[in-house]
Amino acid sequence: MELVVATSNYHKLQELRKILPESFKIVGLSDIGFTGEIPETGNTFEENAFQKARYLFQNLNHQGLADDSGLEVTALGNRPGVFSARYAGEGCTASDNVKIAF
Repeated sequence: MELVVATSNYHKLQELRKILPESFKIVGLSDIGFTGEIPETGNTFEENAFQKARYLFQNLNHQGLADDSGLEVTALGNRPGVFSARYAGEGCTASDNVKIAF
């Protein structure tokens, strides 16, 4: 059974392949020919995961799995939260995100 995961994160796909039974063929967005960005405009991880799963179904005609994750640091008022990947702004690197936090 093929399971499409709404991600382009190679490491996330590898983790899922290790966790799920071998009867699942885990594929990512690039495996189905999608190279764009799925909007993540929710205020919670749950909203973003739902938005990605809905996009996968409505726009790419695939049922599958979606998640959202990030860091919530108590000392930073639970930031960056859903903005973890973009904490330092669009086009930033992981290193940029760390620098702006401290």
